[in-house]
Amino acid sequence: MSNNGTTSKKIVFYESDKRCADLKIALDRDHLSQALFFRYIIQGYIDGDKNILAFIDKIKTKKLKMPKTWERASRVKRQLSEKQMRDLNLSDDELISIFDMIEES
Repeated sequence: MSNNGTTSKKIVFYESDKRCADLKIALDRDHLSQALFFRYIIQGYIDGDKNILAFIDKIKTKKLKMPKTWERASRVKRQLSEKQMRDLNLSDDELISIFDMIEES
């Protein structure tokens, strides 16, 4: 039985004390809480926000040293997915309904 994502999960990672302090200062300057910041970053990534995905591509290029063919394949898959979503022209409610039906089966 589905609870539709109502159970809270904790996401934990470790960071240096300096970077943690710098993050808190930057968030305070922008009047954001850590929770709000991370929730919106996560949601933007899940939703495919173009700015966040561009940043992810930059990270992958800089840090992961992925083969160029993998980078291109990832970009092509993302573009194909976006095109298919535009072609289907489904509302958010329709998408949720489809995922609910899949989950029930």
